[in-house]
Amino acid sequence: MRAVRLALLLLALLICAGSVSAQTPYRGYLATRDDDYHCEALRPWVDRLKVASLSHIVPEALTACLRIQELDVAGRRLTDEHNPAVVAQGRQARIEIWNPTTLFAPFAMTFDPDVSNSNRVGWPLRDAVVQARGFNAVNARKPGCIKYVVADTHRQSPYTSHCSAYAAWVAHEVFGVNLMPTRVGDWCHVAAEQRNRMRNDPAHWQALAAEDAQRAANSGGLVLAAQQTGAAATEPGQFNGHIAIVLPQVVAGAQALQQGANYPLSPPVQDRDSFIEFLEIHGPEIAQAGGLNFAHTVASNGFSQHYSAGAVPGVAPIDNQVEFYLYMAPTKIRSF
Repeated sequence: MRAVRLALLLLALLICAGSVSAQTPYRGYLATRDDDYHCEALRPWVDRLKVASLSHIVPEALTACLRIQELDVAGRRLTDEHNPAVVAQGRQARIEIWNPTTLFAPFAMTFDPDVSNSNRVGWPLRDAVVQARGFNAVNARKPGCIKYVVADTHRQSPYTSHCSAYAAWVAHEVFGVNLMPTRVGDWCHVAAEQRNRMRNDPAHWQALAAEDAQRAANSGGLVLAAQQTGAAATEPGQFNGHIAIVLPQVVAGAQALQQGANYPLSPPVQDRDSFIEFLEIHGPEIAQAGGLNFAHTVASNGFSQHYSAGAVPGVAPIDNQVEFYLYMAPTKIRSF
């Protein structure tokens, strides 16, 4: 059985390497469903008497992890429930606008970025005309944003990915850190803006390698994975990108997940050194909104659509493709 799964993984990597048509970009993920990661599974490796490592986490890390995965608006959380439709339908996918099954539904959906309204981040804009414009734009392969007006105020929202809104929501609600866009009412190209803010502010954000990013998350810190990609041709100077939240993970947790269906098998995790090898290829566990939503997956999967040309997710070293940042100022994880 393990040999069959390894063969399927290698086939997926070959698909990622170049046989995927531009018509079906979301088939390039190494896995299209959440892995079997659960914060509660880390509880046996919580130790308040030890410094956080790749084998143990501090209590604050478990609290942050649980808080991230419990975040909801009106009972709805970030889930992967919509992923099968996006994978099957590609650009034709559209989540029901009046009763969404998951927050941050990422495909052909426009969101109200007015964060002054409590618990609005991630909620679909309830305007069928605006939603239709976004749906038509994505099917016409037009990059960029939808501009619209809410209560006489001009807004801008991307219509295919809301990774930046999710990252800002988690940073604010769990860690009390502001990652909201600097352009009020404009959520377009914010992931690249967030990455550049972190990169250009070493007094508050420390750049880390993937291994150290995992250690930092195990210490209860706010850690983000980010990448800036090229500018859209029709919007000079406006860069795109991707951003995600890093979750805690330990050696034993990775070992257990390699017995599941949606977690990378290689390199096999047997001890601390092999876990480091794993992190160097796949990076830490993350949560993201994006082309597909993942409440939990490895960084090589979440960022697989953003690897540079010729770099194969799950093969190319993650630090050559994704940047990791730790918020250095003290944070107080908000209680339930």
